[in-house]
Amino acid sequence: MTDIVKKINKLRDIIKYHEYLYYVLDQPKISNFKYDELISTLQKLEKENPELIAKNSPTQSVGGFPLESFKKIKHKSPMLSLDNIFHKDELLKFYQNTLKKITTNQKIFFCCELKIDGLAVNIFYENGLLKFAATRGDGIFGEDVTENIKTIKNVPLQLKGENVPQKLEIRGEVFMTKKTFNDLNNYRKKIGKKTFSNLRNAAAGALRQINSKITAERPLNFFCYGFGKVEETYFSYSHFYSLKQFRYWGIPISFFTERISSLKNIFKFYNKTKKIRSILNFDIDGIVIKIDNIQQQKILGYSSKTPKWAVALKFSAEKKITILKSITFQTGRTGIITPIAHVLPIQIGGVIIKNANLYNIKELERLKLRIGDKVLICRSGDVIPKIIDTISVTENRKHYINFPLKCPYCYSNLKRIPEKTLIYCTNGLICHPQIKERLKHFISQRAMNIYGIGEYIIDALIQKKYICKPSDFFSLTFEQLIKIEKIGDKLAKKILLSIKKIKKITLSRFIYSLGIKGVGEIISNNIGKNFCSLNNFLKAQKKDFISINYIGKEIATYIDQFIQEKNNIDEIFRLKKILYITSENVNISNKNRKKNQFFNKTVVFTGTLETMNRQIAKHKLMEIGAKVNSKISKKTDILIIGKKYGKKFEEAKKANLLILDEEEMLKILKK
Repeated sequence: MTDIVKKINKLRDIIKYHEYLYYVLDQPKISNFKYDELISTLQKLEKENPELIAKNSPTQSVGGFPLESFKKIKHKSPMLSLDNIFHKDELLKFYQNTLKKITTNQKIFFCCELKIDGLAVNIFYENGLLKFAATRGDGIFGEDVTENIKTIKNVPLQLKGENVPQKLEIRGEVFMTKKTFNDLNNYRKKIGKKTFSNLRNAAAGALRQINSKITAERPLNFFCYGFGKVEETYFSYSHFYSLKQFRYWGIPISFFTERISSLKNIFKFYNKTKKIRSILNFDIDGIVIKIDNIQQQKILGYSSKTPKWAVALKFSAEKKITILKSITFQTGRTGIITPIAHVLPIQIGGVIIKNANLYNIKELERLKLRIGDKVLICRSGDVIPKIIDTISVTENRKHYINFPLKCPYCYSNLKRIPEKTLIYCTNGLICHPQIKERLKHFISQRAMNIYGIGEYIIDALIQKKYICKPSDFFSLTFEQLIKIEKIGDKLAKKILLSIKKIKKITLSRFIYSLGIKGVGEIISNNIGKNFCSLNNFLKAQKKDFISINYIGKEIATYIDQFIQEKNNIDEIFRLKKILYITSENVNISNKNRKKNQFFNKTVVFTGTLETMNRQIAKHKLMEIGAKVNSKISKKTDILIIGKKYGKKFEEAKKANLLILDEEEMLKILKK
């Protein structure tokens, strides 16, 4: 190694060390001037020796080459959002539900964090090097912002320390400090450009620059709040201690993160955070409460969009008074009736508010609204407009606005869901909004992806009775289409060609297209991988769905009810005759899958595995066609035993099931 190589490497190590002290530990040992001097020296040496410039050099976080556009990146594991709550009684409910569902003597700890008002990003490290970064996007695909993330000074291009996983997906928040925001707006004023309205918009504008040099000129910050996909060998029982480990590897973590063991202390954390909110150098809009134990997180599971083991308790929103003009009732895709309040337009948080969601019958009964009332309105979570109270009432009011007894569109009877505050239309087969929304969902980009049919055309096709169910799209004719206003010969041909192209579809995409309540893309993917075929899916019972990742009892009930309904089954079989629905395996051919001992078998685990955790083993078996359940039943074929196995072993022996140990399982997997 030459002297110049040694000098450059040593200088890089010194700079990385001081970046770690400053950005991660918040304990700088040198002045900003001295740091700039070190960077300047390294830049000079690299300029003189361009062949020695390395991707992970500190100088490479200044701003790379402009990107032509943002490409999409698929997250290694789904990047979900959080459920928001706004009142302490909602937190109490979350706390009590958690205690009910986690039936264990083990003490429950919570990890409490600041809810930073920024942009969620996903950063993937491979062999300790930053490989790519993406925005949250839709939770499955995000925008590639790798070059821009590299400009953020406290994001390490290379992880430090020992035992860094080979693959590590880091989740966190990108944000702008108040000082940077003020400096940026002052500069934009000087040059006659429009200023940013808030820190989040400014951070979003900076991160989504096509040219990363512009991002570098608008200094951003990053704090990690969790992780997604991680190498199999990495294991941690605690979310809080995982964050501490990440800090050791050089990943910045907020110092306002605490491990808490009681509801009382969660409230203390919330109150303390409210007090310091105004003196922080960045914006926060609440706190995040997470179950700390990772195994307990798995017990609680996920809904289609959010984890059930975490919530965001948000600070109270800005409130204003306006006048109620009218209330209308909307019927959604699943038949749920939602009251919508129409108010005299007002501005809250820089947004003009004209409508507010009244959610359900309970809310309408609580408010006792009448036209002309003065109402107090806020943007719930600074996003969704909501009426929170009636301030003064109109004189000589004759009656309150009541929930309708019949559907406002098809006049069918309405039914209340037991133990719920939801009311729904019972006649989905003739209810126009339900038909329309179901058909819109069916042809959407992530479902069947049929080109050229928008809301207006769907309305017209329904009115002319050309379509009323999803399978009707496949029998549309050229003559029918050109009878619709706005459809000419050219568009009609394109629509028919688009429909004709849909010959083959994966099971997960097919399930998603059905529009089952609570079943989004993530759950559809998991169902597809678990059951492998449509027949397996249709034969499944409620308990089989509960054993799948992200599916709880409520969503399992919705799926079970859907596949028990005769009209739905008839429609599924009509579609099955038209489409070739493929299985979900991605790594192994059907021929090879059928050769293995686990194909089409129902498997249950007991005991602790040594070579991998149970979730990974479950995923590997599902990939080769097995179904994995949590309990032994009449449908169980195989029991896999690990160390310290439990009573399932005796149950399996009595039922004469095939019993395999971990070593035998691994041998079959290797084949």
